[in-house]
Order: sequence, then C-alpha cells, then structure tokens
Amino acid sequence: MSILIFFMIIVLLFLTLVFRIRKLKGVRFLLVLIISFILSYNLYFKITKGFFPALKQFNPLLNYIFFQEDLYSPVVVDDFLFYRKGYKKEYSLKIKYVDTYRVYFSVEPKYLPEDYKFKGKIKAEFFYKEEKIREQIITSINGSWLVNPRSTNVKDTQVLNHISLLKFKIPLKGKYKNKIKLRLTVLEPDMQLKSFAEYIKLYVGVTSLDNS
Repeated sequence: MSILIFFMIIVLLFLTLVFRIRKLKGVRFLLVLIISFILSYNLYFKITKGFFPALKQFNPLLNYIFFQEDLYSPVVVDDFLFYRKGYKKEYSLKIKYVDTYRVYFSVEPKYLPEDYKFKGKIKAEFFYKEEKIREQIITSINGSWLVNPRSTNVKDTQVLNHISLLKFKIPLKGKYKNKIKLRLTVLEPDMQLKSFAEYIKLYVGVTSLDNS
C-alpha cells in the first residue's frame, strides 16, 4: 500500500505541473484526483504484478489483433506420465502475455480417436511463490483438436492429436501473473495413454482455441 501511495504522489506532482491543480476547484479538482488514483493504481500493478488491471479484460483481443509471433509458444513443454499413479511434477510458469492459457497434451505424430475420453484423475495446484492460490481436480477433457494432419487410414475429422485438460486465465484470481508455479499429480492413471508413452508431450500455453 505504501508503494501505491508513493506512485499516487508522483502522479499528482506530475499533474500539478501539467494542469496546475492549485487553480482547479470543485468537480474539476475531484476529477483530477480520481484520474491520478486510477493511473497510480495501474502503474503500481504494472510494476509489481506485470500487467495493467484496466486492460486485463481486453488483453486476449489485443494479443489477437496485434499478433505476437511467440503468442502461441508454450511456456511449458515436457514429458508427463499420465499412466503412472502418484506421478508428480512442478513447473515454474514464465508467463509473458495476459491471456487464456491451457494445460494440454499431444501424441504427435500418432492419433487418438475422435471419441477419446480421459479416464484418469489429475490434481492441478497453482502457487504464487509458496502460497496455494488455486486447486482443481481434472477428470475430463475440455477441448481437443487436430494439428498437422497426415495421411491415415481414417478421415482427419475422426482423429485427434491434441487434448486440453484445463483452462485458466492470467492474471490468476485477477492479480497473479509472475512467480506462478503449477504442480500436477496423477491421482488415477489413464492407462489407455500408456501405448503412446514415447510420444506424449505436456504443454502449457495460449492456443488458437481461445483466439479464433
């Protein structure tokens, strides 16, 4: 809070020089105070949390319009054993953009049937530094798609190779963007994925599912 007050004083000093606040009265003076608070609040969050609160609802749209080449580059790419009970991994998320992110996996260059159902149970825990800020149990998929279709014995519309398990928005809980860790624990394995053991890759990142 002391940092926020410091920023507000700086903004007020700046506005004093620009608009000569001392000559303003009544509603105009109050308006300048409100503007200085809003600017200070957003500046405080940008420096301490890494984003502007006033823009967080529009960031996914802005990211899409002013497309960044690395927008869809995953922040996590790793092997993950969905078929081993008790298996656990923790990841530090190097978040760059305020947007919607997904935890998903791929079996490329292999395929899963279109009617694939996830039969495991995964516990996902999010931490800000060492404080747990979110927990979710995953028992089903929430999205699927086909990337780089190749010649198969079935139609491309009948197969999948990317499966989304969890979707979350950054900033988490409206205020957390940096220093976030994700811990995934296999509570119940999905044994049907064992046949894809050498191909499975876990990803965390922004996908075109939410920006198309």
